[in-house]
Amino acid sequence: MPPRNKASRWRALSTERIHPKSARLDRLGIERTVALLQAEDRRVLEALRKARPAIVRAADAFRDTYLSGGKCLLFGAGTSGRLAVLEAAELPPTFGTDPRRVVAVIAGGRGAVFRAR
Repeated sequence: MPPRNKASRWRALSTERIHPKSARLDRLGIERTVALLQAEDRRVLEALRKARPAIVRAADAFRDTYLSGGKCLLFGAGTSGRLAVLEAAELPPTFGTDPRRVVAVIAGGRGAVFRAR
């Protein structure tokens, strides 16, 4: 049975729960904390390897949209939203893109770039 309300749906996502290995992070000590971070980073790299075909499709779609004159939108919330804003800001000086053609949208609006909401 699916969760009834939005908050319940969000809490059901694994990304919104406390990572079980970090429950005592403040008591692990530096060496064990770094080892845990490195182990988790390896998991990220494996997930990215598995997602490579989807990432390539997304990059192809972005390129095709941009080259055909369309507008590319980058969306995110929290840190991912701030990174979207940074990426959109970096494209014009780095690659000469038209700043009106790659636009970032962050949950919470412009103010959320500098202060969490």
